[in-house]
Amino acid sequence: MPKISEYTELVTPTDDDLLITVSAGVTKKIKRANFLGKTLNYIGIAGTTGFGVGICPNTLPAGMLPLVGYDVIGHDQYGNYQYSDGSIMVWVPKFYYKVLHDGSTNINKVLIASVYDYENETAANAAGYALHRAFIDGGVIKDGFFIDKYKWSLTAFVNGSAGIASSIKNGNPITSSADANRDASNLYAGSFADCISNSQTPAENYGGAWAAAKSRGNDFANSSMFIWSAIKYLNIAHGQAATSTTNCAWYLTNKNYPKGNNNYGADIDDATCTFAACDDGYWAARNEARKNGSGTLFAKTTHNGQNCGVADLQGDQWQICQGLTAIVSALTIDNVTGDGTYVTIQTTAVHGLVANNWVMLTSLQASLTDKMWKVYDVPSTTTIRIQSTEASITDTAGTLTKGKFYAIKESVSIKDVTGSNTGATDHFGATGVAALMEEVIPNFANGGGFGQLFGNSTNQVLPFNISRTNNSYKLGGLALPDVSGMSAGGTNLFGLDYFYQYLINEMCPILGGYWNDSAGAGVWSVYLNLIRTSSYRSVSGRACLYV
Repeated sequence: MPKISEYTELVTPTDDDLLITVSAGVTKKIKRANFLGKTLNYIGIAGTTGFGVGICPNTLPAGMLPLVGYDVIGHDQYGNYQYSDGSIMVWVPKFYYKVLHDGSTNINKVLIASVYDYENETAANAAGYALHRAFIDGGVIKDGFFIDKYKWSLTAFVNGSAGIASSIKNGNPITSSADANRDASNLYAGSFADCISNSQTPAENYGGAWAAAKSRGNDFANSSMFIWSAIKYLNIAHGQAATSTTNCAWYLTNKNYPKGNNNYGADIDDATCTFAACDDGYWAARNEARKNGSGTLFAKTTHNGQNCGVADLQGDQWQICQGLTAIVSALTIDNVTGDGTYVTIQTTAVHGLVANNWVMLTSLQASLTDKMWKVYDVPSTTTIRIQSTEASITDTAGTLTKGKFYAIKESVSIKDVTGSNTGATDHFGATGVAALMEEVIPNFANGGGFGQLFGNSTNQVLPFNISRTNNSYKLGGLALPDVSGMSAGGTNLFGLDYFYQYLINEMCPILGGYWNDSAGAGVWSVYLNLIRTSSYRSVSGRACLYV
């Protein structure tokens, strides 16, 4: 773990600058007074003080300042910074990771390596580690990212002319729904449509999160599934390495994950973890959402179990993320037969499917309907077969939904992505998908109902591959489960968190759960059944920033 003072000076410092070698052939110029003797961009060691955050090694963007203690490991504000609107953001340094799984000694074991462990991605790959997808943006490997410490509250509000989606401790949460919209005559918490600073006009729906994030500035973006995957992997590695609450306040032997408002102001697994009621005119009348970052003990709510971490990862409100969507269409079923081994499904139009594609069946008999199925084979252009023991088919009419999932390409900068469905920069719709995204193939529970949970006995849950072109690498970067990594029962390692499998057009992922989700809310929880135009008060967002 080298410190800056241990690097060789390559030139005589000028204007209090120090030129250092950060890797072979790569140098950086930094301010000696700010960083001499400090460890820059170090992710830390899982289970220990300061793990999961670090000191930003880059020139800070205009308006961003470090908080007192940002450079002191063990300080409550280590790795914490404040933007000019008052938003608190956390710097997460670049890291490499490895998943070990043999079903017995190692079960979904996550190892984290820092930039000081391996000189570059090639060296990390040689040791069996992968660069996490969160550190690739705009075709460039990034040193890390800033992520909002708290979900959004409304600041700087002036009716009709200003309002910012900010990351504020003890702020009343805004929503994607017009229900909480603020105007000149009330004190409601606010909604996306109130976040109109920086010439933004956010829609009152999930797609509005993209513009709401930019109410803080053009370089801010709606947070991505890639970034939240990185947070999840850090979280599980920290929990696996911890042995007590000393450096991990949420540590429990059988419920070892961050706590949150998933039970109307408290945590279902830890009744001592409670949250402060809101004091605006909207939430105060409802026993639902609580103030952002108000958890007691606060460290029980962060990704690293320490005050310096990212808070409110589970419960309170779902958070909208970019990075993954789907293009979907439906076909009418006009005949279904079963022979006890396979079910044959005939559609009225050419289906265009091949073996191993996923389909969703609805409006059929209970044994087949409202489930995801993998195509076993394709007897004809209008016929498919699935593996099912059903032999007695009583209802032959129904709907077969087919589709493909798409993830944002590494070459795309997420700050340039917009939240509508018509243009080449839009996250949704055929035009934007063609310009911004590449196909990714998720895993589902074959023949399973929509409501699954993360974990399946001792099966591998975390897909892993060091090659960035491999589908398993892409799934890991999205924190989606491996083959057979989900079940109706789930496992405690993953908090019994929801995995809601579905096929729907313009799918918009939401993560984390809300105030009434009980054990199903959590760090790993993800719903794939809602769309760009959905709008609920239980859903909000966070911003991220690459530098």
